[in-house]
Amino acid sequence: MTDAMKRRLASILQIIAGAGIALFWVGFFTVGLAPENPPPCYFAYERSFPLPDGVLPLALVSAGVLLLKGRGSPLALLSRRAGVPGASGLLFQFSEGHLYSIGGRPHLQRVYQ
Repeated sequence: MTDAMKRRLASILQIIAGAGIALFWVGFFTVGLAPENPPPCYFAYERSFPLPDGVLPLALVSAGVLLLKGRGSPLALLSRRAGVPGASGLLFQFSEGHLYSIGGRPHLQRVYQ
């Protein structure tokens, strides 16, 4: 795989991830996207993240679009500057989501109380 193909793949994945996060929040606030039997604190937990999860898709999509625009231009530097916080935010979101999922499981709740 050439460097150009890797950059294109990375930019497409960033755009897809950013769009997916944005679509989740649209679904959460419009159609009530939530688990069938959420734990008692689920909605309080989820409602604490719209602002950072709103910034994250902006960083990911802008980095992906700028990366698609091409190498050798000033836009390439901007894509890195938007991509690093986007990737960091994505790692944080992934880890905190999984830690919540572990703590929110009924058979593990007494461990965390």
